[in-house]
Amino acid sequence: MGSLLSIFDFIPAWVTFLPIAVCSVILLAVVIERLIFFRIAQNALASDLDKFFAALSTGGKEKALGVAVQSSSIIVKSLSVFFQIPDGHDPAVYFQFVAEKTQRKIERYIAVVSTIATISPMFGLLGTITGMMKSFGALSKSGASSQELLAAGIAEALLTTAFGLIVAIPALIFHNYLISKSSALVKELEINANRLMQNE
Repeated sequence: MGSLLSIFDFIPAWVTFLPIAVCSVILLAVVIERLIFFRIAQNALASDLDKFFAALSTGGKEKALGVAVQSSSIIVKSLSVFFQIPDGHDPAVYFQFVAEKTQRKIERYIAVVSTIATISPMFGLLGTITGMMKSFGALSKSGASSQELLAAGIAEALLTTAFGLIVAIPALIFHNYLISKSSALVKELEINANRLMQNE
């Protein structure tokens, strides 16, 4: 048993810390990108929708298409597809394809954040196990070095657990935020697509 425990002494602490650090960097990048995306999408939505439908009612499809081209709203740009349907395509089927493509853009990285929220505590748990195994291995030794190894193993176990949770908790919160924001934008797309079809 002692020989099995000694195997964990050769596993450096960074092996368990590194995946958590990578997860934190990826999470930070996704948070920044998605916050910018939703800020632009939300700020442009109300004003650009009003301009789009006003242009449609006063100037027709050409004017509305011009507004959509200049818009930074992903919803307005998707609605403009109604005026660009290729010949021979069913408008409802074609727009459904475009709507699904738009939805994928809106929901981008949700799976990544969910995965980080799930695996970060697992990496922390792995660090807890290796750290405790190192501590048990230290108990089988004698001398002052055993006390140092025992303390180092316990410290590694606690730190990896803490860092895993520090990454996982914000990831879970941000995942719920992404779900909420994405659902709201997809709902806006559906509502305004129906509104546009009624005007056709």
